[in-house]
Amino acid sequence: MMKAYIDTNILVDLVLTRQEFLPDAQRVFALGYAGEVQLMVSALSFVNTVYLARKYKYPVDEVYSKLHLIADFVDVVDLRGQNVVDGNAQICGTLTNNLQVFSRFQRLNLLK
Repeated sequence: MMKAYIDTNILVDLVLTRQEFLPDAQRVFALGYAGEVQLMVSALSFVNTVYLARKYKYPVDEVYSKLHLIADFVDVVDLRGQNVVDGNAQICGTLTNNLQVFSRFQRLNLLK
């Protein structure tokens, strides 16, 4: 089965219903829901989505409900302490991007 690592922006598009990007996000998550693609989402993406919801005054209970439903059919990739250490290597620009890259590599067994 094909695996797809979902960027935080795509999760935010779906959960916070950003109209410009919502149809594409819905298509991507529909593939995962249907079991056609194994979707992987960083735990950090869930945290960042809640942060943005609070910052921009979205109904947080609704956001939590959506994230709970999404977590039922995606693989939530753990963020480990070593990811934070490795993330400081700055290979992808920002610490946030690095943390997601290293957690993805860890999940795919590309790091020891």
